[in-house]
Amino acid sequence: AMCEKIIHEDHKASLTKEQSLAFKEILLTKRPNEVGLSGNIWTGEIMRVYLKLTYNIEYKSGIYDLLERLNLTHQKAHLDYGNADPDKQVAFIEKLKDTLLKADETSAVVKFDEFSVSTRPTSYYGWAEKNTRPKVTTNEKKKNE
Repeated sequence: AMCEKIIHEDHKASLTKEQSLAFKEILLTKRPNEVGLSGNIWTGEIMRVYLKLTYNIEYKSGIYDLLERLNLTHQKAHLDYGNADPDKQVAFIEKLKDTLLKADETSAVVKFDEFSVSTRPTSYYGWAEKNTRPKVTTNEKKKNE
């Protein structure tokens, strides 16, 4: 008598096209901590956890092949400059002048040459479509505009 092999398919081998596109959208628009995972940056390990939890699909080393198929590369984010607020700039100068005028000989005046203050996060790496770069919004002004 022939013994039939019974194959238990408890997880599919890879994502469907729809799932792949949904996953790509998540990588491009969300951080792990926005989808219930810990971390700010999508690492291979975090992606594997996400795919297992979301689609019950286990990727071992194939995760980078998947990213390649999705046309994604790991890139350093560049800054997307917004324009400075002119009113805030004027207010800052006025306050600085006021501070300098009220200063006495016990005060130290610190001069900065071409420095900038911004509220942007430090640069991080993100996943982006090839030949594009992820953007980080900042309120810093670009030179030579």
